Amino acid sequence: MPGYKPSPQFIKSSAYSDRCVDLEGGVSTAPLIGFELHRGENQRFTFSSLGGKDYNISVLTASGHPTNVSSQNPAAGDKVKTSNVENSVYQVQKNNGYWYISIMCADGYPLYWTLKSDASLTRITLERADNSPNQAWSLLDAQI
Repeated sequence: MPGYKPSPQFIKSSAYSDRCVDLEGGVSTAPLIGFELHRGENQRFTFSSLGGKDYNISVLTASGHPTNVSSQNPAAGDKVKTSNVENSVYQVQKNNGYWYISIMCADGYPLYWTLKSDASLTRITLERADNSPNQAWSLLDAQI
């Protein structure tokens, strides 16, 4: 992926400068939320290339164990969560300086990771493209 930095990465919201993606409580199988950047294990995401724009994404739990980001049978409005078993294929693309993370739903259209509010603990949801900064992300090197 051109311009992609090595993993792990912090995934920072472009809509809310004080929010990044966080595994809630650092607990395996928990949802992903918007939270202030504290550089904890549960904010370090790894992107594993499957070729082209396709990636598996994982995050570390508070105990430092990886867990998969999973959106099984995705539909608009679903929360993005993690799973110890399932791993979804996401498309990661850069456009106008920002990264967009999406997954195809059963109806054949992409759903994008979306942070709808700057309120702490707001869930990351899957939504149809709306060209808003709520669906745009920056990737920041999280090497220890």
